Amino acid sequence: MVPSQKGIMAFSILCDFPSTNDENYIYWSVLFSGLFILTPLLSKIISVLSVSVPYPSLIGVSLIGIVYIFLLYWSESQLQGIVISLVFLSTIALKIPLTEPYIPLFSSDSVAMLSGHQGPKLFAFQIPLVILLFISIWKDWYRKLPITSLEIIFGCFVIWIFVSTIFADATHLSQAVWFGIFMLQGWLAFSILTKAIQSEILTSIEAIHTLVISLLGHILIGVIQFINQSGLGFNYLGGNGFPVVTEVNRFGFSIGLGLFVSGFTDFSYIFASLLVLFTPVILGLSLQYIHERKGTIASLILVPVMGLLVRSTTSDSARGAFLISTGVFILLGAWFYRDLLYRTIIWKVVGGLTLACGFILTPSEMSHQSATSTSSDSSTTGNGSSNMVPTENSSPDSAPIENGSSVSTPINDGAPDPSGAGSSPAEGVTATPIQVPLFDTSHLGTRIHQYLASFDLFLQHPLFGIGAMNFKFISPQYGIESVEIHNIYLSLLAGTGLIGVGLYLSSVISAVVEIWKDISISDSPILLIGILSGVAGYLAFGMLDPSPIKHYTSFLPFWFLLSAATQMVDDGK
Repeated sequence: MVPSQKGIMAFSILCDFPSTNDENYIYWSVLFSGLFILTPLLSKIISVLSVSVPYPSLIGVSLIGIVYIFLLYWSESQLQGIVISLVFLSTIALKIPLTEPYIPLFSSDSVAMLSGHQGPKLFAFQIPLVILLFISIWKDWYRKLPITSLEIIFGCFVIWIFVSTIFADATHLSQAVWFGIFMLQGWLAFSILTKAIQSEILTSIEAIHTLVISLLGHILIGVIQFINQSGLGFNYLGGNGFPVVTEVNRFGFSIGLGLFVSGFTDFSYIFASLLVLFTPVILGLSLQYIHERKGTIASLILVPVMGLLVRSTTSDSARGAFLISTGVFILLGAWFYRDLLYRTIIWKVVGGLTLACGFILTPSEMSHQSATSTSSDSSTTGNGSSNMVPTENSSPDSAPIENGSSVSTPINDGAPDPSGAGSSPAEGVTATPIQVPLFDTSHLGTRIHQYLASFDLFLQHPLFGIGAMNFKFISPQYGIESVEIHNIYLSLLAGTGLIGVGLYLSSVISAVVEIWKDISISDSPILLIGILSGVAGYLAFGMLDPSPIKHYTSFLPFWFLLSAATQMVDDGK
């Protein structure tokens, strides 16, 4: 057994993972060690040796891919391995733009303003997705297996995006179309996993374990980035070279916080959204067998580390959402396990969460500045740093490849600003002087202006909207900078109309209701409580950040988790 396999098995024991077949451990080991350990090391070695290689990270990825293909060939459960790779890769922003100077299928200018991961980019998860799509057609999954209500509602939402795009008279039609393609791939991935679980290729609990183990890799990289106080590079793997944006000064020590703490998710706020979503899930796994103490280390060590990393990303949206998700977990856990309150909640949960929330509530210099100033010059991000993020970094790869461009990229070009609240107000717009202790609210006034403008656009276009993700092209008419609405619900309301946001919310609510009903009849009620709590925090995060509908590495894990959770009772797990 290889060392990484032993490590993953040890972690699974600490988190009370139920027994699973050995091939799962092998799949997890190859993906984890290959993408989070061996590939970065190989890239650094190539860089140190000054070997002239265009994209060293992709060499390591290619080697791991070859190893995984041979593993699948010799395995007795090829389909299981392909599904695991789809779920595992969903959290990793391993991508190649299909634009110059990489793969010149599209011009860089034509996609320069597309949001997040939307646009012509080849992501690693798309390879197993395409394979599984052909397999699903070949095996006739969609005729032989039942279509869930969640699949139907989510699918109707995707269809409506394209319908609204036709009738919305969007300012930028390409943005709306690419958003539809983004959501279509999300639905296909979600549906494929649902069918794989129905076919007993993978169980719900194995899908959740795969997501957690993948997140563990990001946590490992995030800790290294935090200790290193800068990004490690590896842009093609989903790393970045963003700088420190603020500091925490305590006990004579100064610790930098910033966008560089991102794991391999592509951006710090995406990483933060995953931490918010999965912290209660990991707590639920650690408490799944409440008569054992194997989950204590996960609760008392891993959860505080996750809280520290959320704080390190500088996302105030994620800080608040983390408090919500963990708070909901404590309340629901205390209610459902009130007869075992001391053993279940006090020792394993409160101990780790107290330390985690201590990190979350630690104020930074940015928070202190927010208390004395609620507005800033439009040329800065609110912490004194320029909106232009330098792309020079120590990565063995070239500069960041967002939107297929290797030039300096403004933070406000489709990405959230370092404050966790948004970009600074445009000239002539005065931010609302709202203050929240320990949080940076210097840009909250700008967010309110966004929300009012988006609602006004909805009133003008209530049925079809203005075109999905088109707000940033119209916002200058309201005296607001050209940025996305930092609220996914208002973004969908303005972009796709009342029917669009209604279908999206209906799909999420449908999943939440089903999970809630299953808690009382499930063999793993505390895990479902953890999932439900993580979903609550994630949905709260979406009220102040657009990442959940902009980036695959945030969007896909969320829907994969919903797919697994809504089928846990049906597949007997």
